[in-house]
Amino acid sequence: MNIQEIKEDIELLLKVPQVITPYIHGRPGVGKSAIMRQIAESRDIAHIDLRLSQLESADIRGIPTPHHQTGSSRWLPPETIPFKAFEDLVVPGDPKGRKFKDGGILCLDEFNRARFDVLQASFQLVLDRRVGLHDVLDNWFIVCLGNLGEEDKTEVTEITDAALNNRFIHFFVSDHGLFDCWIRWAENEGKIHDDVVGYLKVNPAKLYVEPKENEVTFATPRSWEKFSKILQQNPDVDPYKIADRIGSNLVGPAVSTFLDYLKEKKKIKPEEVLNDYEKVKKQVSNLNRNKKYQLAEQVLAYLKSNNKMNEIMIRNLHEFMNNELHPDHMISMLKVLVDMNINYKGKQVEFMDVYLDLYVDMHEKIAKILYGAKKDDDK
Repeated sequence: MNIQEIKEDIELLLKVPQVITPYIHGRPGVGKSAIMRQIAESRDIAHIDLRLSQLESADIRGIPTPHHQTGSSRWLPPETIPFKAFEDLVVPGDPKGRKFKDGGILCLDEFNRARFDVLQASFQLVLDRRVGLHDVLDNWFIVCLGNLGEEDKTEVTEITDAALNNRFIHFFVSDHGLFDCWIRWAENEGKIHDDVVGYLKVNPAKLYVEPKENEVTFATPRSWEKFSKILQQNPDVDPYKIADRIGSNLVGPAVSTFLDYLKEKKKIKPEEVLNDYEKVKKQVSNLNRNKKYQLAEQVLAYLKSNNKMNEIMIRNLHEFMNNELHPDHMISMLKVLVDMNINYKGKQVEFMDVYLDLYVDMHEKIAKILYGAKKDDDK
């Protein structure tokens, strides 16, 4: 299953009372933790992420303290687990100051990388929704996340107990559809840097690159997201300089083709295509198919950040799309333009309204292109 399908299925399970605990298995950095944060944000509930590989058993079961009146010991539970005794307390680290009684999602991440004693302490939490005498609040949902082990070159504690595994509902993140799901997220709520999105659209195989033996850094959706944030935090620094200096430390060997992408981008600027197409027309025609697609993505990124257009720009864009782009690339571009608003003659209008007024003959062609693309998507 791809990550989006898993997200949709998990939504079906997070109901009160929670019937079964989901366990999501997948490679590092493919978005297992991210989809749980997204679900919590969409529901406006709290989210706690416990990395079991970094915990001790006391972080789950608490610590014993003497109770002198009864001559016994009592367990002080950890404040990071949503027990009923904590319902009026603020969730630690919650940016909105929500209380435990408001509900949330408790993620037990790196579940199968925990030490054996931590796993044992976690089992009661997962299976019985309690630890010792402390019950978890009914409106908190528990989800487990884990790596694949030998397949993704991570050391894990294999859980071979069939009865225990039967207590979970298991989901396995496949590579199929990973790119489409991630790029859709990156262009919308993910707000990933335009250069990263543009590069990966042309080089989708670089989204996740299998690490070689002894390779410390490699490309994953998570590492690209972090690299994007670094670029966004340094808007006054040339992305090429950042990528050249530290890119390999985060996305590994994939940075070399990213640098090539940035070099090519400097040769023909997207604003030149829109404002002075005659000047670069010959250069554009000499580009190969992938380079033209790359340029189309740069033009779209430019329009998203600088949406003020005039008739000359629209006519240049039309010539570029119709004369230079492969039909597949034109479809990709039109899908974005259909939903784009622009500032035209001082007013905010839909791009397609202006475009089709200028090119009446394109109505039928665009309708056929987009209808055909929709049918392909449905398949």
